[in-house]
Amino acid sequence: MIHQLFVGRMEIEDGYIKLLRESINLVELALGIDPNGLADYKLHSAPIA
Repeated sequence: MIHQLFVGRMEIEDGYIKLLRESINLVELALGIDPNGLADYKLHSAPIA
């Protein structure tokens, strides 16, 4: 099974980059890196400003 961790989109117009968007699936990254997956992550008790 393959999990897509990284996605990129590029649009080119007249030989120049018009749009570049990149994203990563953080849930799949955590499941792949940490031994217990998302169970190793803790939420902060106070909101982060």
